Order: sequence, then C-alpha cells, then structure tokens
Amino acid sequence: MRQDSIRAISDTPDIMKIGEAARYLRIGKTKLYRLAQEGKVPCTKLGNEYRFKQTVLDEWLRDVSRSSLQATGAA
Repeated sequence: MRQDSIRAISDTPDIMKIGEAARYLRIGKTKLYRLAQEGKVPCTKLGNEYRFKQTVLDEWLRDVSRSSLQATGAA
C-alpha cells in the first residue's frame, strides 16, 4: 500500500459525511447516496444528510465480503 493511501485512511474521521464515506469506500457519491436511500449500507440520517461511521462501514464490508464468498462457494 502506498504511503499516501495509508495517510488518507488514517486521516479519515470516524463519522463521515457522504463525500468522505464515498471516498473511503472508493465509490461515487451518487451510488452511495442510492445505497443509503435503499437501506443497503449502514448509516444514520440527520435531517436531510446521511452520516456514516467508519467502524460500522468496516464491519459491513467484512460481512458483505463473507456473504459474497459463501455465495460463490469460495469459503
């Protein structure tokens, strides 16, 4: 992993707005917004804005990865 990638991850706040979370997940803001609206990604809505907790996103990614591995029979 490149040094700037390590620094970027360590500089990520624990509670993120949609743009920060999209960068963290390396997906587009529009895609993340749609996933949040559909309830497919863990988040909290405060007024009209979504908030994402880094530790919860990390756990969600592990669960999604495990599920997809089991579905393909690779586990």
